[in-house]
Amino acid sequence: MAPIIDQNSDLCLRCPARTDSTESKHDLEHCSLVSPIKINARWPKFDLGDNIKDPDERLRYQSQAGAILEAAKLGHDTYDGTALTKKLLELAFQAWRAQLEAKRKAEPPKKAESRQQVPPPTLESPVSTSGQNAPAASSSAHAHPSAVTAPSGSAQTSGPNAGQSIDTTSLEQQFRQVTLSTDSQFASRPGWTTQESQDTKQKVFTNHFQVTLQPSRCLYEYTIGDFDEEDTRQQKRKLIERLIAAVPLLHNHQRFFASDYVSRIIAIKDLSLLEDPTRVPLPEASLLVQGTVTQYQTGTKDSGRQKTLNVYYNRRLSFDNLRPDASRTNPHPFALDTANALQILIAKCSAAVPGTVQLGKNRFYPPGPVGALLEGLQAQRGFYSSVHSAAAGALININSVASVFYQPTTLNRLMDDVWSREGSYERLQDAIRGLRVRICYNRCKLGEADRSKDTDARRTKTVAELAPGNKTPTQLKFMKTLRGSQKQPSVSSGFKDGVKREISVAENISIEGYLNGGKLTDEDNPCVNLGGASEGTKSWFPPEQLEIIQNQPFKRVLSPEVIGKLVTFACRGPNDNKRSIDNYVRDVVNHAPQILADSGVRISTEMLRVPFRIIPAPQLLYGPGPSVSAIHQAHWDLKSRKFLDTRRAVGNIHIIWPPGPGVLSSQKKLQYIQRMQQEFHKYGLQLPSASWTSNSERAWSDQQALSKAYLEREMNLAKQAGARLVIMFLKNNTGFNPYHYAAFKYTADLVVGIQSLCINEGKYSTQIVGPGYLANVAMKVNLKFCNTNHSVKYSSPKLLNEDNKIDTLILGADATHPSPGSSGWYPSTTAVVGSVDDRFGRFPGSIHFQSPGQEIIGEMRSMVEQRIREWQSCNDGRLPAKILYYRDGVGTSQYNEVLNNEAQAIYKAYDIVQSSTTAAKQGEKKKLKLTVVIVTKRHHTRFYPTPGMDVGMNGNCLPGTVVDRGVTIPHCFDFFLQAHSGIKGTVKPTYYVVLKDEIGFTARELQDFTHDLCFTYVRATSAVSYAPPTYYADRLCERGRLYLKIALGGGTNLTEDQVQKIVGRLAIKGGKVGKPYHSALDGSMFWM
Repeated sequence: MAPIIDQNSDLCLRCPARTDSTESKHDLEHCSLVSPIKINARWPKFDLGDNIKDPDERLRYQSQAGAILEAAKLGHDTYDGTALTKKLLELAFQAWRAQLEAKRKAEPPKKAESRQQVPPPTLESPVSTSGQNAPAASSSAHAHPSAVTAPSGSAQTSGPNAGQSIDTTSLEQQFRQVTLSTDSQFASRPGWTTQESQDTKQKVFTNHFQVTLQPSRCLYEYTIGDFDEEDTRQQKRKLIERLIAAVPLLHNHQRFFASDYVSRIIAIKDLSLLEDPTRVPLPEASLLVQGTVTQYQTGTKDSGRQKTLNVYYNRRLSFDNLRPDASRTNPHPFALDTANALQILIAKCSAAVPGTVQLGKNRFYPPGPVGALLEGLQAQRGFYSSVHSAAAGALININSVASVFYQPTTLNRLMDDVWSREGSYERLQDAIRGLRVRICYNRCKLGEADRSKDTDARRTKTVAELAPGNKTPTQLKFMKTLRGSQKQPSVSSGFKDGVKREISVAENISIEGYLNGGKLTDEDNPCVNLGGASEGTKSWFPPEQLEIIQNQPFKRVLSPEVIGKLVTFACRGPNDNKRSIDNYVRDVVNHAPQILADSGVRISTEMLRVPFRIIPAPQLLYGPGPSVSAIHQAHWDLKSRKFLDTRRAVGNIHIIWPPGPGVLSSQKKLQYIQRMQQEFHKYGLQLPSASWTSNSERAWSDQQALSKAYLEREMNLAKQAGARLVIMFLKNNTGFNPYHYAAFKYTADLVVGIQSLCINEGKYSTQIVGPGYLANVAMKVNLKFCNTNHSVKYSSPKLLNEDNKIDTLILGADATHPSPGSSGWYPSTTAVVGSVDDRFGRFPGSIHFQSPGQEIIGEMRSMVEQRIREWQSCNDGRLPAKILYYRDGVGTSQYNEVLNNEAQAIYKAYDIVQSSTTAAKQGEKKKLKLTVVIVTKRHHTRFYPTPGMDVGMNGNCLPGTVVDRGVTIPHCFDFFLQAHSGIKGTVKPTYYVVLKDEIGFTARELQDFTHDLCFTYVRATSAVSYAPPTYYADRLCERGRLYLKIALGGGTNLTEDQVQKIVGRLAIKGGKVGKPYHSALDGSMFWM
């Protein structure tokens, strides 16, 4: 038995020495028990019976509490953290409370009993009970907010008043069944579709490496606290480095720990025992050490500011938390925390590779070739590293990445490059602000003997701004008092000793002798401020004498040209990527410091192999005519195949030609229209020549192109002439203005209410007879007329009702957020799309705007209600019995929010629509079956073919590859699917996680259906990489951002109130929340 110590009072609650009736306290030194369990101040405050006046009754009460806590502790394999103890305590006290209440009801106290009744224990912060199997406690008992399954049954006890003890053996067995993970409410895996096999041809490589952990070993987690809120990540790193250097306990034992240099230290030994092994180990949340450090770099204005940092012992994290356990239905509650701690330890090994630069906690850039980009930037390859727990145990995921850095050149060269492309001082200042530079010239003045001032710290500065008026070193002047020793022969004329005079930056550098007689040569670029923001703290320097410090990442928005060059640089085939990852892992293992071996961690240098299966391509469905060509590598062509549905393709098409003489004469324009007519006719679009009109007699100028008024007038005239679609030809990339496109779409969608399509000038001038390009245009046109281009033959019976009719609505949703550098008030955009037919070929949608950075969709209910009503109107007034919801862009930490907010909003929307039906009014209501699937594209898992396998394009795995073992989570319904074929580079599979599955899919059914759905993307003749409903929602979000671009302009000069008013009007411009677009576009996929 272990004592239970109240940390605030050092009162032992169950020491045998406390068998008398005295109320004297004693501390641990007088306690006869070992390994005390401390009731930490960070836990909820439980009623430990201190208000019980009778000491005997209080002792019985506290003994019972101790027995329950110990049973809870022993009932789990690992006891290593506050949160686990907190949850167990809550469950334990709930169970005990229920027993006490039951006992009181069964055996009321005798009349002669004068002793105070034992009050039930209480929690400090009540929360609502959420588990279905919560203990049968009284109404005042509370459960933990996580999904918790409490112990079944009741312990054998007669309550404290009877003086009997709790059956701890029974309680221990019951607590072994306690489920503590917050993930326990997610859908469980219905099975696997891949099979374990010794045949290597039945497995693929994955960029995960086995991490072998010595059993029963652990890591010790410490927290570094008391930073200022304004401290940046870079400043925190400097402070922690100085803290380690200043504190002997840390400085002398660096071989035993690693840090993320943000807030945590992970040690392989208990640091509190390194210098005195005989001392009592620290309890959780205790101060380990304290250190005083200098706030910022020596030599700056704040060099004398001292700051105290504290290091606290947080908890012990056992390697057993990451051990695969088939008996568990969910991960260990500390699996993620342990994996993150192990990542910090391994990061120290990754950074030990000579010449490696670490960015953040898990990106490493060893020396290697770089690729020159534009605007003074360069691309460099590196590696992403992350530890996680999976079915195969602890794994480390290593992936090749590429990032953009500033070129290590002089600042004036970067400024020249930016200016030559942008021609804007505003863009120039944005490009260099915050850049770290090193002053090239000697910081000591001419004749100074003391060289101590010329340090790297004194030379290293941060660019704050350009000179006012963009003045050059010869133009920018300031007042300075010169002494006799400063007056050099070349500039002494006109200077008097001790007199303040106005001089230029160039003169000052020459006077001080910084260039040793040399002169500045750049007379074009403005000076830059390397000092403070306020007057008197600014310090102006010529950019030609400033070197950009190496390995500085570029964190702003990249231009399209730079993105194109970056993609070209980063694009490598699977064989090259796999080879580089293998070599890197071997380098990390070979250069790993001793801490890795001492910790009991071993990293395999062989990529993990996991089983897979290939889903065959589905049968395509097109209109009547010759059979469609065979699908090859998830691609096919039309070859005069007619679209599946063209019956709504009626109405005129109006063309807006570009300004000026252009590349096509009137005759050529007519020929082009005729060519489009012929191509459209082949696919079933019957559009007579009389249905084509254009603005030939109302040609627009470049100035008019910037006017929404002109576009509105032109579109209204076209609409009055019976046009249902307006096509505008834009200039090619050399003369393209993004505002043209945004203004055109804004006017068509929100103002006039007409379908719209843009074609690039370069396309029609060089590919006038290209059937492939015109086929793509035809698909867009047919889609905008609310038709279906093609579909596939689905085989899942789960989507049908008893009459073999589709009764399933498929929803897709996404949220996009403002780009870096946007105004702080610039809103996020959300979109929900929903199917309306049994072919899943049309997905009308809703758009809304919400607070910047908010991922969970706030107007989910109203937008889903619109999608359900749209489905209802297209299906004879009946309601869908099932909804399959694909959600894009959500991280693992937000899964619960999706279920608690978005899924609940879907139920509410369904109830609202159903309540208005005749059947509901007659009391006939159906229960909706909802399945929620998270679609994740931003991850680092890749698959590579093993020798002897059939391979796809460019050496990638074949389209249809599915993996649901090894790198997946055993208890979750998740899988990786590569539905598409990669033309270039290494293919990225999509990761799917099922949070809720009331439809009841088997693993194979959901995988196959999702794969088949990827072949139905509305304007492609190939499979896409992820479920089309989320693809459509993503595109609709992008259209919403175009609306914001026109409505808000840059948005940088608007106040929060102004932005909210503009966005509020925009959101309901179409008459309803979720519909800023014109009502004439209802029911169509106008944004595609």
